[in-house]
Amino acid sequence: YFDLLNELIDSILKFDEFQNTYKYYLKKYKLKKNDVIIDVGSGLGQELLYFSKIIGKKGKIFSIESDPRLFKVLKEIISLNNLKNVYLFNSFFYKKNNLKVKSKLLNINDWMSNSIYSVRGKFFETNTITIDSIIKKYKLRKIDFAKFNVEGSEINLLSGNDIFLRKCQNISISCHDFINKKKFQTFSTMKKILKKKKFKIHDNFSNDRIKRYFIHAKKK
Repeated sequence: YFDLLNELIDSILKFDEFQNTYKYYLKKYKLKKNDVIIDVGSGLGQELLYFSKIIGKKGKIFSIESDPRLFKVLKEIISLNNLKNVYLFNSFFYKKNNLKVKSKLLNINDWMSNSIYSVRGKFFETNTITIDSIIKKYKLRKIDFAKFNVEGSEINLLSGNDIFLRKCQNISISCHDFINKKKFQTFSTMKKILKKKKFKIHDNFSNDRIKRYFIHAKKK
């Protein structure tokens, strides 16, 4: 177990783009005390840890992570840091709730690329989840900020998450068009979805191959 933890952390430290990634997501929004946050694709919680400290004890973070290996480590990290404002879900973000789905785990060195669309590695099975189901269960009146890093699965905002899109005030999505495969080409579609749902898309002039596909939006 701890060998897995060390291997995952070493994988992160090898890549500069995984350092201080919360800055990318918060480029257009400043977190406040008591904020309610949806974190879809939490990984090892490198952004979540920062979010949790800023929003304080009365804030809430609802964290969705599908990879069972990452989730196990994430759960331990949350426990070790004694974060009481984090709610964890080991599920796939999807347009329908509580379905059984199969996916394949990539090699541990490619852990950041796991998604419902993975095509290599060992199979595992888990349940799907919608953000709407979380909103209903916890009777959330408003979502102050939402972060997505789910390698193309953000396309599931097309349906089944309408309550979320009404209640969310600020959203940041790391689209993965830079991978240059059809299933990851969501950047243009996501901007259209958000505009239709009355979000204002902030300008993003970055030339960085990853940052250029970040979407930052605010409810009008």
